[in-house]
Amino acid sequence: MAARKPHSSALRARRKRLGGPKAARASLSIRFKVVATLLMFVFAAVVLEVIARQVGPQIPILRDTDKEAEIMVGHPTRLWTMSEGVRRNAGATATIHSTGLRGHIPQSDRAEGVQRILLLGDSSFFGHGVEDEETLPVRLQRGLEAQGEQVQVINGAIPGYSSEQARALMEDVGWDLEPTLLLVGLLWSDNTWDLFRDGDLMKTAQQFHRNPLARSSFYQMLAGAIDRAKGGQGARIITWTRKSEWPDVGVRRVDVRRYATNLDYLVREAARRGAGVVFIAPANEDMVNPRRPGESFSWSMYFDAQQAVAAHHGVPVVSVLPPFKEAFEESITSSGSGEDAIKTIFLDKMHPTPFGQQLMATAVQEELSEQGWPQAPLAGLAEDPFDVATLPEDSWGQPPGEVHKTLSPHGRLFSQSPPQYR
Repeated sequence: MAARKPHSSALRARRKRLGGPKAARASLSIRFKVVATLLMFVFAAVVLEVIARQVGPQIPILRDTDKEAEIMVGHPTRLWTMSEGVRRNAGATATIHSTGLRGHIPQSDRAEGVQRILLLGDSSFFGHGVEDEETLPVRLQRGLEAQGEQVQVINGAIPGYSSEQARALMEDVGWDLEPTLLLVGLLWSDNTWDLFRDGDLMKTAQQFHRNPLARSSFYQMLAGAIDRAKGGQGARIITWTRKSEWPDVGVRRVDVRRYATNLDYLVREAARRGAGVVFIAPANEDMVNPRRPGESFSWSMYFDAQQAVAAHHGVPVVSVLPPFKEAFEESITSSGSGEDAIKTIFLDKMHPTPFGQQLMATAVQEELSEQGWPQAPLAGLAEDPFDVATLPEDSWGQPPGEVHKTLSPHGRLFSQSPPQYR
């Protein structure tokens, strides 16, 4: 028997379900539009990226020069650190550990009964221009061991480091070293005027680090434009371009109240971990041998902030100015020349000589003995933060001549050639 042909209405329904020629053409048209739209988007993205690269946006990443000899190299969260190996150090050499810290770094957990001191600071405490064995940490360890102490002193000072960078260093490396005492010599870099604030630069670097979109120049420009559109104090992303001009007026790398906040954090976090803190108040040539006695200096408020945080937490401050001045005056008596006398303490206007490093180490050692350390842990108040609002706001404008610098660590964050201040 012949098969029965489908009813015409059934055929129409089947064709409707299958779509027919019109539906096929419509589907093809949709696919074409999607592909065309995607191609146009890719083309536009390529064009925008090419244009953006001509403008040349840059985010703060330290531009390395000679990686084989350079001490400072880029770091994704702290702006810069130090490269492993034996590096040039202003006429001397410095041995840098794989952690980015100078000298010997303990690789094992701290043994019971062993004290571990970690020094934080900038180039003055790192030992700019002096050999490894001449630095404050090495000399301090020798002095304490001669007293019978079981102690390891670690040099965590890094050239140019502010309290912002030191705080990040502690979170990256420092606390893992299990210090029982922090020596905090942070001040000079915080007080310095430069192109930008350290906190803004670090936040920018952290936001772009490991972000695959950050490889795009257009993305960098867009992120910077959006942030600038926010305006006011909320703008924190810092980008630069090859065609831009550097700022005429600098800012403090770390505002004095933020500086106090960072010191307060170090004291309270150390106390929470069972460690003590001693602040070190540094000194420079102008303080030891003032050319105009009674002159006011813009860094004084940072010394005041350091003292205020220390007083709040009941931790000691070691001032290196008295032993520096005493040595200076003794040297004048023997040499008869103030210029020759100051050279026994400073390599330049602020970096201590090997003799200056010994004076600092002795001052710290004497303070620790006077305070009864290590039996007295010198810990602060973990749960009682310092009120930074009690500090006066920074009333200093940028001192005349401060912008006339030829080299800035911030400049190397944006270009191969450090910018000239105008």
